[in-house]
Amino acid sequence: MSKKNIALASIMGIGLLGAAVFSFNQPTQQAEAKESQPQSTKIYTQQDKGAIRSKVVADYVSKNHEVPSQEQLDNMKITPNQFVKNSLETYSNNFTQSVGVNDEAFNMYLHAKAISSDLQFLNKENIISENADMQNLFLLTSMVQHFQYVRTSSIDPNGGAAEKTQYADQWEQPSKAMIQADKYIKEILNDLNIAENKDGRGKTYGVTHKLDGDKVNEVEAFLDGNRINEE
Repeated sequence: MSKKNIALASIMGIGLLGAAVFSFNQPTQQAEAKESQPQSTKIYTQQDKGAIRSKVVADYVSKNHEVPSQEQLDNMKITPNQFVKNSLETYSNNFTQSVGVNDEAFNMYLHAKAISSDLQFLNKENIISENADMQNLFLLTSMVQHFQYVRTSSIDPNGGAAEKTQYADQWEQPSKAMIQADKYIKEILNDLNIAENKDGRGKTYGVTHKLDGDKVNEVEAFLDGNRINEE
């Protein structure tokens, strides 16, 4: 088996990651919510939203990721810098080509799944909860996975068809939000790589706290606009 196929098998072998701690809005759900619920008068500050985002991530990790053993954690030794390098390498692979499926959104899903799997190891040092860029990556990768479940829900409403490529011709087209989330993931990884591994030299997209990006608010407004049930 080739190295690429081994990597793909490893990713697809991980249990389905249920983005259940928070739900992502669909346009119809947003409209219904506005009609049925009174407008909230509470104004959230950036600090409030940051605290909510941190709690969402912490709750998601605790409920959806199996806690690795101490031996696994000791052996992993992954750092944020290495995570960025690994993730960029992941994004350089075309996993769908390996399984004979011409579906770029499925590629987005497999990339996001691989990245979020690695992110759980960073959580052992509280790196996710203390790093806003890693929080945003975690939420964006979870969003991409969620939308893969959504676009395959006509086959299995519980997400069981997300990786059943024999039904690929029945999958819905990816939503604009799924495509945008994937775009932000790649841009954040690029900017973190410039900051951490290239001494700040290279093209950036302004989407990270690390580099005081001017589009960070845009990314987080996108996340806040596509997430409900923040408890």
